[in-house]
Amino acid sequence: MASYEKRKKELDQAIPKLHPPVLSELTLLSKGVEEYMKVRDEVLTNCCQIAGDLGENLRVTDWRDKLGKAREALKKYFEESLRPSVPSKQGLDFLNTNVNYENMFWKSLEALDIGAHRDVLMLRRKRLTAYNTEGEAKWQATINENRPLREESEKAIKELLQHVDRAFEQTASLSLKLKNAMAEAYEPIKDLKDTIAKKVLTDLELEILKSYIAKGNTRYRSAVEFFIAKANLHSYLWKIEYESRAPRFRQIVMTQVRVLRAVAQARRDTEEFLKKCGVEVAKKEYEEPSAALERWSNELPTDGLKADAHDFGKALAANLYLQITEMEKAFEQFKDKHKGKLFGELASDVEKILVDTQSPEDLRSALSSKGLESKLKEWNDDDREALELNLEDTFRLVEERLQDQPESVTREIKEYADAFKDAVDTAKEWVPKLENSTKEITQIYAPEKVQQDFETKSILDVLRGK
Repeated sequence: MASYEKRKKELDQAIPKLHPPVLSELTLLSKGVEEYMKVRDEVLTNCCQIAGDLGENLRVTDWRDKLGKAREALKKYFEESLRPSVPSKQGLDFLNTNVNYENMFWKSLEALDIGAHRDVLMLRRKRLTAYNTEGEAKWQATINENRPLREESEKAIKELLQHVDRAFEQTASLSLKLKNAMAEAYEPIKDLKDTIAKKVLTDLELEILKSYIAKGNTRYRSAVEFFIAKANLHSYLWKIEYESRAPRFRQIVMTQVRVLRAVAQARRDTEEFLKKCGVEVAKKEYEEPSAALERWSNELPTDGLKADAHDFGKALAANLYLQITEMEKAFEQFKDKHKGKLFGELASDVEKILVDTQSPEDLRSALSSKGLESKLKEWNDDDREALELNLEDTFRLVEERLQDQPESVTREIKEYADAFKDAVDTAKEWVPKLENSTKEITQIYAPEKVQQDFETKSILDVLRGK
């Protein structure tokens, strides 16, 4: 237990100097001082313990009770030490003077209300610890709410990329099939040209001619089916898939913006909390009682009181500062958990946890590397070249060679030829349709549009408080 004896020594040295001395009074005064100082020492030690108590209970009442106990001891042991006898004038003067000094010590100490200051600092520390726990709970709740949204946005882009890959494969496959089918369709046309070049067409050659036209027609129509399938593929894989996923992605982004506004608000709340309830605020609050204790010790009337008050005030301030030390530890724990999240600059790894910025970048990069616009143009040029057969000269030669043939022979051949020409005309009608579709796809997958449709900047802006 700490001992504050300078005031006791001061009194013990003053009592024998009373003049004229009254032996019985000297004994009673010395005994009164001894008993009072025991309680005084105990109370001051207990007050230091209260100031340094790191528990979470309020101690202001205990503090005041201890001071009350000291004043009771002062009255019981010192103030009434000369009763019931009639004291001498010098004894009474000594007693009254020093009891007043002691009362001044306790009254001025009581006015500092150190117990209340201790409780204020304790509550600040407790609030910071609680805020740490609350912040972790809120952060985890936001993470849990945001996680499926982030995963869904990532999935939407992943699936779109898969569809783009599949569209590339299927479009390339159909273009190749069209090219091969047209090569097959061109074989009977070549034979047809060779046949009509002959000077005389026998009945067999006329049948062969009819066969070539029919075969060319059939194969050409088969090739056109590949072309139509490709056109339909454009509509489904290229357009519909994109147009179904882009709005869904934007909807997810808007939901994430709503969810992650809680993070931005929590960061603002934390900044405000640390301004009002942080360690620096607590240190300023500590400065008040610390400075008051120093003034208090200097303003007391005797050297002994000043010395004890100085030692006691120093110990009291040190114990009171333990609340600050513990608060600093709590703040370090808070920083370890929440710096880069709830306060300070938002950490890049935290942004990555909350917002999928990589998938949109992967989408743009993948589309750029595939060279979609140039590839579609290349495929279209190949298709148009394959489909736009120039058979007018061939069919004109067929008609010329059939002029000398009986109508009964030529009718069926002409019908086959007309059907073939209709197929070619129909195919030519599809070419601009596919070109228009290609333009649409190019516009849909334009880099600036993809960036706009699959942007996450709005989420980052909300997180960063912009």
